[in-house]
Amino acid sequence: MSACAAISTASFYKANVDALIKAKEKDDRDAAERDAADAAAADKVKALIEALPDAEKVTTADKEAIEAARAAYDNLTAGQKARISESMLRKLTDAEYALKEAGKADKRTITALILTGTTYRYNGKTHKPAIAYVIAGDRIVGPDGYDVSYSDSDSADAGEYTVTVTGKDQYTGTATADYTISKASNPVKINKKTGNIKIRKGLGKGTYKVKVKVTSSGAPNYNAKSKNVTIKITVK
Repeated sequence: MSACAAISTASFYKANVDALIKAKEKDDRDAAERDAADAAAADKVKALIEALPDAEKVTTADKEAIEAARAAYDNLTAGQKARISESMLRKLTDAEYALKEAGKADKRTITALILTGTTYRYNGKTHKPAIAYVIAGDRIVGPDGYDVSYSDSDSADAGEYTVTVTGKDQYTGTATADYTISKASNPVKINKKTGNIKIRKGLGKGTYKVKVKVTSSGAPNYNAKSKNVTIKITVK
């Protein structure tokens, strides 16, 4: 092998070794950066958990902090979660359980429902009274503390209906209140002498059926007779 060939071979191997060293150094830097990032992410979660009160001191006022700590932990990667000690994770789960129990203790039971109205007269329109008050013990419950349901979503016909409120969040239990839609006066008037039929002004458009009983008292040469007749009346 000539001297030039030997130098070229040595240069080739040196270049490869240099490239390998640089690649290894880059991998080490990348690994160190990832490790530092994982440590920083885990440290933030550790700080959130450490700031939580011990389970026996947890109240509903700690809800936001506990939920924030849980959300932060759940957002960690598997490698980052591995940096959270078992005892620290136990503190978080204990705080969550204590918060759930504190919420139960703070719940109030709904005891009464008062509507803005309880009696209506049929007019063809839907009647759904609003909520005046919902009461839980000595407290008036705000609209965010309950859900409302009506026994009939289209309560327009004459009859009895029920409104139910069901507690949510810090309130539990249900309360009901009834309201009534009474029958309207008959919109049809019949003149017994002339047989003329009058429809009350303002009656909605549509076709109405009127049942009429026609009676003939008879005469010396005819028997008395009665007959039920259905008359259709169209209001335009």
